Amino acid sequence: MNTFIKNNNLLISNNSTATSNSQYFILNENEWVKANHYDPTIAGYYFYATRTNTAPTRVTANSIGDGSAGSVGNFANFNNGAIWNGATGNVTTVGTNGGPSYYGIFDGGGNVNEWTDGLVSTDTRRVRGGNYATTGAPNIGFAVLRTITNRGADVGFRVGSYTNTLNLPNFVNIGDINNPSYDKGYGSVGYNYSVCSFQLTNNEYVDFLNSVAGSPYADTYRLYSTLMTSNVRGGIFRYGSAGSYNYSVKTNMGNKPVNYVSYLSAIRYCNWLTNGKPVGPQNLTTTEDGTYYINGATFDYFPRKT
Repeated sequence: MNTFIKNNNLLISNNSTATSNSQYFILNENEWVKANHYDPTIAGYYFYATRTNTAPTRVTANSIGDGSAGSVGNFANFNNGAIWNGATGNVTTVGTNGGPSYYGIFDGGGNVNEWTDGLVSTDTRRVRGGNYATTGAPNIGFAVLRTITNRGADVGFRVGSYTNTLNLPNFVNIGDINNPSYDKGYGSVGYNYSVCSFQLTNNEYVDFLNSVAGSPYADTYRLYSTLMTSNVRGGIFRYGSAGSYNYSVKTNMGNKPVNYVSYLSAIRYCNWLTNGKPVGPQNLTTTEDGTYYINGATFDYFPRKT
């Protein structure tokens, strides 16, 4: 039986076979709020993820989907300002939509909402960060409930780790242990961790799909959605037939955030990283165990192992 304890706004398993040094994970709400809004130089929190208390300006986009702000300034991708590829309001290249948080986290105030381990029930989690269509600049208190099987053009995810043993690029350290909480109760974290500066991209997710859902392996747990291909905001093509699929990114979409991914797909991606990015069928050695024990379940608490 998989027992668990509640710790720091996160369910943590007591039955772990993995060590914390090997894990990759979806951020819990404390980790997410700290990485995006806390600044130790003021021992407090900014209202917006661009290290300011002034609402950002929405970005526009060029013809290939780069945000107009680049990597500096008080901007964000929200309120349908990014119009390109036939879509009024669209995802844009990660890291081109304004400046980062104190720790170097980009797009915490828009582009796509991010799945978190913000537990509501066995089938519901909170997403944070706002998205390309959010009306009004998303702030530190912005959170939306989604069922864990939900897939939308406006939802993606970001990966965290304790030590980034795979040496994945663009991870930044989040230190300042035992920082104070924001006045709404989130943000205090009692350990070091690291977070990718950017939302997970289609390039990264295609590598995952080809490893565990590409020929000769079946996409047992629907890691791919047909909307990734059919919708202009999706960024991935699938070729072939069941058991012989291959995947590639659409033109100009490789460095856009992956979307149409459920919470279950996001934690399966984290398991795959924790297991060393193996190639093989979707099972306990690839996607169904690692940081999270899933084993085909469609709803549960899915506690993070320690």
